[in-house]
Amino acid sequence: MIQEWWGLDDHMIEIVDRFAAEGFVALAPDLFGGRVAHDADEAGELMSQLPAEEAATDLGGAVDYLLGASPVSSKTVGAVGFCMGGGSYSRSPPSWAIECRRLSPSTELDRASRKLQLSHGRDSGSLW
Repeated sequence: MIQEWWGLDDHMIEIVDRFAAEGFVALAPDLFGGRVAHDADEAGELMSQLPAEEAATDLGGAVDYLLGASPVSSKTVGAVGFCMGGGSYSRSPPSWAIECRRLSPSTELDRASRKLQLSHGRDSGSLW
């Protein structure tokens, strides 16, 4: 799972635990190195300080780790991203299947090179 711009907070950990409880091998790499934002300004700062190449390397390492883990029997990995994590699909390898939630306006959907499912609420004011 790819975190929101808040960081790998308790909410993200709870979502990963829910996936695991359903029988999935679940992993959420901490892209901010243990830092968690407490307001939107701080979240924006953390996100802006994250180099895209570093995030892509960390996410690729997470995929490699999962594919080599003994409980994983599949040769493919799926990802779920929320907010910032949803927008990360554009930097991910084409073999990833990523569900994006709450995409930012800057996301370039026309460049998607893989299957993509977008989910958002009727009243979501932050999709565009």
